[in-house]
Amino acid sequence: MVPPKVSISDLMDILKGRTAIQVINKFKDLKQKQYWGSHL
Repeated sequence: MVPPKVSISDLMDILKGRTAIQVINKFKDLKQKQYWGSHL
């Protein structure tokens, strides 16, 4: 459930950030490669 005050773009930023953290934690070797700077 998302409060109506949260915009869709803010929600997607939060989801993207949390997903990226989970992916990096699960696949440690991804962190060693530089894709687009220091983030996925």
